[in-house]
Amino acid sequence: MHEELPHFYEWIEEWRRAYPNSTFAAPDSSGHAIRWILIYLEQGKGIEELLQAHARVPLDLMWEGTPRLLALFDPLPSLERHTWKSAVALLCLLLIVAACEREERLPTELIPSRDSSPT
Repeated sequence: MHEELPHFYEWIEEWRRAYPNSTFAAPDSSGHAIRWILIYLEQGKGIEELLQAHARVPLDLMWEGTPRLLALFDPLPSLERHTWKSAVALLCLLLIVAACEREERLPTELIPSRDSSPT
């Protein structure tokens, strides 16, 4: 089992509590990216294998759009402070980009709105 897996489960639960209306971490079909990540972490596989197995666009294209996508996630910690959290979130974003390449648009229904945070 991947050493970060227990932390990842904790983080997903934190995300669900903070954004109850978000489908990003939902336990249904819209949460497919997270399920794939869990499967790969449980098998001890790494980022490269995950992306190669499930991404449909070139890695350099996905990395190019990453800063813009990450900027939409206010609750994300910095890479320096929480590398594993940022890496998992980045993987989810890359998989979302790959899944939506033909639509050429960002699937906003998968992104938690700023209004969905608890008051």
